[in-house]
Amino acid sequence: MNPTLRQMLSRLRNSTVVLGVTSNLISLVMLLGYKLDQSLVMSVVTIICSILALLGIMSNPDNHSGNRFYCPICKAHTLHVDVAEEKLCSICGRATEST
Repeated sequence: MNPTLRQMLSRLRNSTVVLGVTSNLISLVMLLGYKLDQSLVMSVVTIICSILALLGIMSNPDNHSGNRFYCPICKAHTLHVDVAEEKLCSICGRATEST
């Protein structure tokens, strides 16, 4: 399989992507003149994503890449955790600027 296609399909295992795509599709359908109950559709999709996440079928394929920042102590991009409104490096535990 094409690596680009594989990467795109793997992103569909992320509930945030599925909810975003669903929201945009609802907007497109409503723009075309069809009437939809947007809150009902989003509620159903959210429930389905939650069930799939609980079953382990849907997860974040990027391994929390959005929480990776450069740590000057470790001299590498590391996973950071939000604690008391600060980003803490998961390796050394020091607070790091998130820029």
